[in-house]
Amino acid sequence: MCFLAAAALVAASALTAAADVRSVLVRIGVRGAALRRLAERAAKAPGGMSASAAALEQSISELDAAGLAPDRLAKLLARQPRALPPLLSHSPAALLAALRDTKGLPPAAQLIAAEPLLLTLDDVKLRAALDYLEPFVCAANRSAAEFVARQPQALLWRAEASSPVLETLREMGLDQRAVDRVSRWSPARQLASGDGARRSLSWLGRTLGLEAAALGRLVASFPPVVGLEPARLAASHAFLASEAGEAAAVAALVRYPQLLSVSVEANLRPTA
Repeated sequence: MCFLAAAALVAASALTAAADVRSVLVRIGVRGAALRRLAERAAKAPGGMSASAAALEQSISELDAAGLAPDRLAKLLARQPRALPPLLSHSPAALLAALRDTKGLPPAAQLIAAEPLLLTLDDVKLRAALDYLEPFVCAANRSAAEFVARQPQALLWRAEASSPVLETLREMGLDQRAVDRVSRWSPARQLASGDGARRSLSWLGRTLGLEAAALGRLVASFPPVVGLEPARLAASHAFLASEAGEAAAVAALVRYPQLLSVSVEANLRPTA
């Protein structure tokens, strides 16, 4: 009986913590479906009861001081809910200081606005990511910081098989073969963000009529497709559909997804 009472108290406390976090999210401007998603993620955040409104308030204050206003942060969290749990468990102060002190990087607020999942890093992980990227960009006489200034999502790439892109593939139901093929890319090709990969693959699934299994086969046969923007995909599809018809275009792209990476103007469209 005592055990059941204790379990009930723990559950009630966790729900209260989640409710407090929800009120903070409402205060900074999160609403509707985004608020529901973030509240659910807060309830499941590692640390359980330590996921407190006080920790979130502190994180919001520190980000505000770094130039990321609360209303802007609300929009970023709505766009990328996975950026919330770190703000509930630890202060971003060390990360913000490391970003500020790294020569060649834009302001921290600018980088985080471009890639909200940078909030999942700390100062140690940031330095490790910069060290890892350095050998791949030094051949072009550029520093890792200069490269990251143009591609903030590069900081999220991992040598191991756990990057935002790979997590997105798993979340979308793609099979392990597709995940493995993408994980074997060189870093230069793995720099697409998880959000970007989701948009591109959602477009492919919707436009080409592909379920997860077929989409996985397409990605396995041509991994670079996860890094192509929907606008680029749409341009290739539109050109082929105008030339050969919708059904033929879809069949061609499913069989030869490499066509999606070819420039319409430079390679596909006839010249005079």
